[in-house]
Amino acid sequence: MWKWIAGGLLVVVVLVVGTCYYGIKKLTAGGDTAVVMIGASPDRVFASLADPDSLGTWVDLGSTVTSSRHGLLQVDDSFQILRPPLKAGRTGESSAWRVVAVDPGHTMTLSLANDSLAKVAMITRHDSLAAMGDSTRLSVSYAAQILDSTRISVNNSGKSGGAVLGFAQKMIVAAMRLSMEQDLQRLKARIEKH
Repeated sequence: MWKWIAGGLLVVVVLVVGTCYYGIKKLTAGGDTAVVMIGASPDRVFASLADPDSLGTWVDLGSTVTSSRHGLLQVDDSFQILRPPLKAGRTGESSAWRVVAVDPGHTMTLSLANDSLAKVAMITRHDSLAAMGDSTRLSVSYAAQILDSTRISVNNSGKSGGAVLGFAQKMIVAAMRLSMEQDLQRLKARIEKH
C-alpha cells in the first residue's frame, strides 16, 4: 500500500517539477529582446517612443506618464509611469526611468531609477531603431544586474549563489520583455493607424 502512495507522490512531484521547468524554459526562451516591425519611418517611431506625452497612449494601458518637460527626451531627463491600481482603494505602482543615452531616430538607453525592482537590481533598457524599406525595425533589450542589500552589484557569489542570481536575472528580464511585447503591439497599432 505504501509503495502505491509513494509512487503516486513521486509521479506528482515529477509532473510539478517538469511543468515548472517547461514553463521557465518557455518564459526565458525569448531572450532579452522584444522586436516589432512598424510601418513608418524611424524618426516617426522615435517621436512616439521618446516623447512622454506620447508614451501615455501606449505604455501600460491605463497608466499615467509624467515628465518634467515636454518634447523628445534628452540625456538626464526622466519620466514616471503610474500604473492603475490592481484593487480599488489602493494606489498603483509607479516606476521612474532616466535617460542615459540618446541618438534621435536611432537609439535610446534608459535606466530604471525608482521602482520596487530597483531595490533588487539595476535594470537598463536599450531601444534600437533600424530602417527596413518603408518600415522600421524596433528592438527593445533589457539587462538586469542583481544588487546585494548594500546596493552593490553581486558578481562573485560562489557557484550555487551565482546560479540563483543568474536565474533571478533571467526571470526579471523575461518579465520585462513580455510586458514590453504587449506595449510594442499597442505602439505599432497607434503609429500605423495615423
